Amino acid sequence: MLITLSALMPYLPGGVRVDQIVVPILAAPAFLMARRQHAGTFIWGIALIVSLVALAVSSRLSWQTGLATSGLFSMIRIAWPVIALLSFPALLSRTPHTTLYSTLSIAACAGAASLAALGALASPRVLEILTLWVRTEDDSVWTQARDIGRFSGLFNQPLEAGVFYSVALMALAFCWKHARVNKLLLLGLLVLILAGGGLSLSKNFIVVGIVCSAALAIWIGVIPFWLVIAIAIPTLIIVPPLFVRYNPDYVDSLIALYYTGGLFSALTAGRFGQADSQVSILFQSLFEVGDWPLGRGLGSHLPLDNGFLEFFYQGGIVALGGFVIALLALLIHGWRHRATDHGRLLVMLVLFTIGASLGGPAFTANRANIALLLLIAATIVDIRRERPVRAAAIQRGAPLRY
Repeated sequence: MLITLSALMPYLPGGVRVDQIVVPILAAPAFLMARRQHAGTFIWGIALIVSLVALAVSSRLSWQTGLATSGLFSMIRIAWPVIALLSFPALLSRTPHTTLYSTLSIAACAGAASLAALGALASPRVLEILTLWVRTEDDSVWTQARDIGRFSGLFNQPLEAGVFYSVALMALAFCWKHARVNKLLLLGLLVLILAGGGLSLSKNFIVVGIVCSAALAIWIGVIPFWLVIAIAIPTLIIVPPLFVRYNPDYVDSLIALYYTGGLFSALTAGRFGQADSQVSILFQSLFEVGDWPLGRGLGSHLPLDNGFLEFFYQGGIVALGGFVIALLALLIHGWRHRATDHGRLLVMLVLFTIGASLGGPAFTANRANIALLLLIAATIVDIRRERPVRAAAIQRGAPLRY
């Protein structure tokens, strides 16, 4: 709970995040004192791969200037997933039912974040308090998004809100089956999470997060497929007309993208589907000038508005390859243990990361990625714990319980 809460705290002076202080302080003693790491060698292999990615990226520092785009800032941004993946298993390995407690804390914090966003919409006084969390200047992403009807609440941009609420929705699906909590309370959290993600109008949430969460809920037996269809059909009939009525400007922008680049262009906000999209141009520019092996170095004034582009532009094919290998390793690990709910949750988390990365750097999204990394680490720890239990059950001929 403390880790998740730290990710939702206001920024400290200098742009330092609270979680960047809390996680090392909590994890260091557990890491040094742990006699047995339940995460095993797998998480170390993943951490090593991502570490090599960070090393490749840092091999060429950017010549560009500016605090928010400096090489040091970008190195911290890229290296943070490495630190988290190394720290979380050591911290979580002493906690029983790691995934269950992690999902409960993430869902609860998402409910609180959604309440804060709803309160800010209802009260100007609460809106003023949000300045401790987000930049509200006229040229900020938060303000520009709000002006077109996209309200991300405690998060600086809709992408971050979309990632956080998507992970929370998958966490809630897991809680619905495994947590001994009143279902009315979980239903209330579901409404709040849907409200928080819906207010942001993040396609990472609306398109990727909801689909992955529904697939997970069906896969682990929380809800039957026919009921999902029964809910989806009237929702798709009722919600779009209301959306068009109350937010016509944003709808017009999506329609324009659709006519210029097709459905994929509209879903990715113009990042793909057009030959002259900024993401396509940045990808092509590295090949044209021969910077594709190691990229252009850390730091860029250009918006690297794609999770794969973030690694490729700064670290070249080496960094991109390391990122893809890490995702594939996690996906394969989860698929090998798909007989368990922890394995299934890991698979859906990785698939969400891949899908969300098309629309932005989901793996390194400020604050929101803490929930994603925490849940990935928790599933790996619990998968490791389940191995001897499953082996013993097989030897006894007892039925397996997930």
